[in-house]
Amino acid sequence: MNKKALELTGHMFNNCLVIDRDFEYEGKKVRAWNCLCHCGNKFSTITTKITRGYVTSCGCEPRKINLKNDLTGNRYGIVSVVSFNSVSVSGNYMYDTICGC
Repeated sequence: MNKKALELTGHMFNNCLVIDRDFEYEGKKVRAWNCLCHCGNKFSTITTKITRGYVTSCGCEPRKINLKNDLTGNRYGIVSVVSFNSVSVSGNYMYDTICGC
């Protein structure tokens, strides 16, 4: 069964305009697109990330983070969690803490 390839050129997704196909991914199982962010930067992303809303910019906007288990206010031994800080490159949540000593 042959599915017709999705054509995204010229479509706008989450403040990103799809310019054309990124042929560096040719021969792989994914299709990539060159996009133009609302800030003017160009970037490349795959079809599912842009169409499902996983990509909202080139990275110029901070990602909205939904903390399911916010550790703020918890205490671990003599260390207290003060506030959420950021998400590391590897995807770990980083918090600001204070030592009770």
